[in-house]
This record gives sequence, structure tokens and C-alpha cells, in this order.
Amino acid sequence: MRVRSFILAWLVTGVAIASCTAAINWLIDPYLMFDMPRLRHFNERKPSVLTHEREMKAYLVKRAAPTTVLIGTSRVALGLDAKHPAWPERLRPVYNLGLPGGGPYTWLRYLQHALSDDGIKEVVIGLDFEYFLAPDGWYQDPAKEGTEFDHRLAVTRQGIPNQFWRRQRLIDVGQALLSLDGLRDSIITVRANLTADSADLDRSGNLSDAEFRRDVAQLGAFPLFENRNRQTLQRLAIELRLRYSDGQREVSPMAILRLILELCRKHDIAVILFVQPVHASLLEAYDLLQHWHDFEAWKRDLVALAGDFQRRRGLDLSLWDFSGYNRYSEETVPEPGDRKTRLQWFWDPAHYTRSLGDVIIRSLFAANAENFGVRLTADSLEQHLDRTRQHQKLYQAAHPETRARLAQLYQGISKR
Repeated sequence: MRVRSFILAWLVTGVAIASCTAAINWLIDPYLMFDMPRLRHFNERKPSVLTHEREMKAYLVKRAAPTTVLIGTSRVALGLDAKHPAWPERLRPVYNLGLPGGGPYTWLRYLQHALSDDGIKEVVIGLDFEYFLAPDGWYQDPAKEGTEFDHRLAVTRQGIPNQFWRRQRLIDVGQALLSLDGLRDSIITVRANLTADSADLDRSGNLSDAEFRRDVAQLGAFPLFENRNRQTLQRLAIELRLRYSDGQREVSPMAILRLILELCRKHDIAVILFVQPVHASLLEAYDLLQHWHDFEAWKRDLVALAGDFQRRRGLDLSLWDFSGYNRYSEETVPEPGDRKTRLQWFWDPAHYTRSLGDVIIRSLFAANAENFGVRLTADSLEQHLDRTRQHQKLYQAAHPETRARLAQLYQGISKR
């Protein structure tokens, strides 16, 4: 009897612990799995987005049932506001499907997933030049990019229903309710909501800029620019070029972008492509390491691709360029040690603030928009590229310190 009583007590205790864990995780909902009410100072902000964003957005985009989806990297996730009032009523609701570190293959797979439900009418894609570069001898099966999330998507790479999707959802629900990781993240969520600010993901997919604001407050803007420029120079120092040939067309970033456009054409979805703005120092890094020719060649390729889908395939598509030298990209970076000055338009050379994202949205859709961005066509491209070169020379003459600082960083990298 004592053994039976012990086993029964052990089982009751185990069930009680599991039930309490499940109740806590369900109520706090750190991964946004259960669409629980978000209560201020309790579970309103979701810091688990820093480690679970791809999982969270795979489920949230289905729940949001958007008319428009925004696709791209962290620059889109942070910079574009899916709730901005300038979005036309016909395109709402908008969902921000930008994913940090996600390249063209990730965009394709998450778009396939979102399109497994009807209702999407517009896709807005932010393009990053660096994601279209790779070293010589490069060969990569793009499926490897998706191993961590493919089972969470409603369709396979081939566009057929994913037999693992519902099973993966049950696994994710079970882990969100019963795992110690889930309980730990619930505790972290409550603790984060007791502080002034933390990372967060809202219902529209917008990623909070709290991490950048914290870094600027603690370190100042200068180290963020310095570190990002150093990372860019390290990557560009490798022998890189645009990848879309040499027998690898089926896996190249440009080929995957073509697949995305073809998918939109089949679903009768309008597309806006836009080259994302970057700070002038990042443009100078391209030029310093002799990638300006590639940068222009990439834009020519985009224009050719857009023209092909517009003329021959009947896709409703527009292509915009928000990169270049202008009053936004030439924003002055604070001096080292300055922790008070916060830039208006950029967090670092690659990530623009939501203030600049708002300018982009208004430029695309508002009648009284600022004069920002150029719509690229075969007729306008070369004039635009020439004008950008002229502005580049003016910037270099006015700001020789930017180029000198980049050269100094590059020398430090080369000596390692």
C-alpha cells in the first residue's frame, strides 16, 4: 500500500506541476501561440521574439489574415510600420513578415506559407544588395536555409500541403505549454514587462526597436556604426560578386526572387519591390572595396527582371530605389562618447528607423509625399545612376573623414 500511495502521490504531484506550468505559460503566452490578452506590466511585451521570431510569425501571419504582406530582412521588420495610416484602405490589414537574417529563400517559403490562405492582394519586398553577393566557388542548396522552419510552414517547397505542419503545431503548442524553456520564457516575459522597455512583436508583425534604443543609450550611436561598418568590410573583403550564373541559376538569390515574382503572378498579386535605404557610410564601403559596379549592375538586373514580368507576364509590379546620397542617408553620426544624440533616420549603417520607414510608406502611397525615392524603369535607370554618382562625388568632397575612417577600419581587418 505504501508503494501504491507513493506512486499515486508522485503522479498527482507531477500532474499538478504540469498543470500549473501549462496554466502559467498559457496565461503569459510568451510565444504568442494562444492569442491571449496582452496586459500592461504583465505580458504585454514579448521579449521571446529575439529567439523565436520565425516560429511566432509563422503562426501570427495566418491569424492576421492580411491583405498586404511586407517581406524582407530585419530592416523591414524594424523599419516599416504595418499599422501606418498611409497604407491605403484597400491594402489593409498589413502584416510585417520581415525576418532578421532571412534571405530570398526565406522570403519565398514564408510567402508560400502566407498564400496558402486566400486574401493577399499586395506584396511589398525590401531588397538588400548584400544578400545577392557570394564568393567564387559558392554553391548552396537553399533548402538548408529552411531546415529550422520548414515544418512550421503550411506548404512544402514544391507548393503542396505540408504533411508535417499540423504535427509541428501540436509539438510547438506542447512545448509552449509544458516545457521548462516555456516556463523560463514566461518568467522572462513578466520580468521584462516590469522594466521600462524590452524587445517586442506586435500583432501586425512589427519588431520593436527597443534593443537598438538600449544600445544607443548605453554605448552611443558611434559604436553601432563602427561595428556594423567593420562587419560589412570584413564580408566585402572576401572575393564577392553577384551570383546568378555559372550553372547555379536554380539556387541563386536572383533566381529565387524570380520564383517569388512568378508565385505572385500566379496568385494575381501586385508587387512593390524597393531597394532599401542605407547610410552613406555603407555606400562608401561598397565603393571602397570596388563593389559600386556590382551595386549598379544589380539595379540593372532588377530593372530587367521587373520589365520582363511587367511586359511579358502581365504582373502588376513597380520597382523603387530608396538608396543613394540624400538628406536622410547623409545624416551626421555623433562623435565617439556621445550617448545623448539619437539619430532620426538610422540606427546603424544598414538599419533605418521607423521614422524613415514612414517616409518610404508615404512616398509609395501618399499624394503629398516627400520627394524621396525614384521609380526605376528602363527609361529612368541610367539617368538615376548617373545622378547618384554625381551626388557621391559631392558627398566624398564634403566628407573625406568618412572614407578615411572606413579605410582605417579596413587596414585593421587586413592586418589580422
